[in-house]
Amino acid sequence: MTYTANRAAIAAIVLSALLSVFTLLLFKLGPQVEKATSPVFTNIKTTFIGFDSHSNSMDFIIMGIKDRSCLLVTPKVEVRVNNRWIHANAIMLRKDGSRLPIEEQRIPTGSPFIRRFRVDAIDEAIRVGTESKCHPFWLTETHLFYRELTDGAKL
Repeated sequence: MTYTANRAAIAAIVLSALLSVFTLLLFKLGPQVEKATSPVFTNIKTTFIGFDSHSNSMDFIIMGIKDRSCLLVTPKVEVRVNNRWIHANAIMLRKDGSRLPIEEQRIPTGSPFIRRFRVDAIDEAIRVGTESKCHPFWLTETHLFYRELTDGAKL
């Protein structure tokens, strides 16, 4: 009887360990696999409109298609200043340059979109992406664009 109980205990420990490893791998590798195989936004094109050297801000347009029905949690905008990446504020604008109200910012799934943004405090480089909630386990990141800014090419 003791032999059977020991085998059952060992089997439970091994099964528990395997389940823990599987769960760890799922939550560690799942976001990277999803990011590579199922981005929320595709066919991304970026047009830079202008750079204001007095306010150190840049206006640009992002165009693409929203392929998945996910809740956009936040745009993820970072700028590199003194070789450090820091969070930057991005304001979504209308065509005339006025602020786009939050209730008009929703992007329907499957349709092309065009959005104009202004980002402040740009110095060396900018990278823009999104974080979306597609399911309850993790946030899905989508890379939209990256651009190095040199003194002669800030536009």
